[in-house]
Amino acid sequence: MAAGLVAGLLYLSFLLTFAFLLPVQRCFAARGTKSGLKAAGASLVVIVAGQGFRLLSFGAFDLGLFLASSVTPILFLGALCVVNLRIGRLGTGMKLLFASLVLSAVASPFVLMATTDPAFVDNVKAYVSAAATGSGIDSTGLSGVDEAIRSAVSTLRSAFAPLVFWMLGFSWLYGSRLAIRSPALAPEERETKFARLKLGNFKVPQAALWPTLATWTLLFVVLAAKLGATASMLAWNLALCSASLYAVQGLGIMGFLSERYPLARLARLLLPIVAIIVVLNPTAGAITLIVLPILGITEVWFPYRNLKGALK
Repeated sequence: MAAGLVAGLLYLSFLLTFAFLLPVQRCFAARGTKSGLKAAGASLVVIVAGQGFRLLSFGAFDLGLFLASSVTPILFLGALCVVNLRIGRLGTGMKLLFASLVLSAVASPFVLMATTDPAFVDNVKAYVSAAATGSGIDSTGLSGVDEAIRSAVSTLRSAFAPLVFWMLGFSWLYGSRLAIRSPALAPEERETKFARLKLGNFKVPQAALWPTLATWTLLFVVLAAKLGATASMLAWNLALCSASLYAVQGLGIMGFLSERYPLARLARLLLPIVAIIVVLNPTAGAITLIVLPILGITEVWFPYRNLKGALK
């Protein structure tokens, strides 16, 4: 129950919303399915109650808005539960991809409807202004909110599927790592489980290569032919979602090399600084989003993690 309370408060905090699944995943990994489901249910109760109270305190309670604000946590918690359930012979990676695509497919009509509605940006701006006022922030400092919201809406429309995938993947990986730190585990068992979760061991299945190239080709065709907003949204999300798989593999290659070579370890120490630059600088972010998938997909032909063996 405590994990559910923490997860709910993280979601309601705005700044740490991206991490709200971590305590729930820790329960799944450390205590099993039953405890994980209880934590997910408790967090949902806290989130729904908090959202309702917040809308009432702003004097802007609307049943439709209240229900809409509850859909997102329900979908994410449901997807995380699916990832932790046994579904045939599906591995965790396939369950993450499956849950992300299903969640994105369910959300896509709402995302398209919202991002094409001129009133949507105005409603979001009003909500942000109300939240800022309630937090004691001077509304005169919100002059750049319009452009920021429009940019965020555009990004959301083109990349909501990979954002879902990254959030679920991040939550599963680091929530599971938090569970490994439990003092109840023997050192040998902790090392074994940690080795299974190392990013440096991640590889995309060979079968994903041609579907990935097909999604990238589809994006090129849609953009070249200017097929419209709906086709563009679908193509961008499919292409970025498949690219995300190979971006994770690219990160895995970098993690592997950072453990193998001393010079690469220096790069590992600088990684937090690089991450901050990527977030704050759109150009650096775009370059990173191009380089990582290319690094990952070219491992099909260049075995970066076994170059000595390849040269024999």
